[in-house]
Amino acid sequence: MFTKVGTWTDPHGVTHTDAVFQMAHANFSQDTSSGDSFILDISDGFGNMKPTETTNQGDNNNGLNYKVYYWASQTSKDNGDMPFTLMNHDGAAYSDSIHVTGLGAEYDGLTAEKKADKHCQEIIIL
Repeated sequence: MFTKVGTWTDPHGVTHTDAVFQMAHANFSQDTSSGDSFILDISDGFGNMKPTETTNQGDNNNGLNYKVYYWASQTSKDNGDMPFTLMNHDGAAYSDSIHVTGLGAEYDGLTAEKKADKHCQEIIIL
């Protein structure tokens, strides 16, 4: 959970001061698959076969998905008021989930929730 100190205008055009944000859910996955390949090159036509070996050290593909609730203030949250859901618009459709790929090394070692908090604060909520 974090508080956006200062003014922030939500997607509906409403300006908030000290809005409170909390992750509804966050999940992170990472694919560090690696593998080898072997290709026999017989392109010179003289029977001089040349093996080529390559090693893939892994693509380090990652993905973060998260959903964010927000309240106009800490008082609103403490009073049990219903939160707003931060919506994402990718140009084609609206979604209540934010999907990010290719996170940098500055996210290493953080939990999924902390990754989502960091991304939301530094990229989404400006």
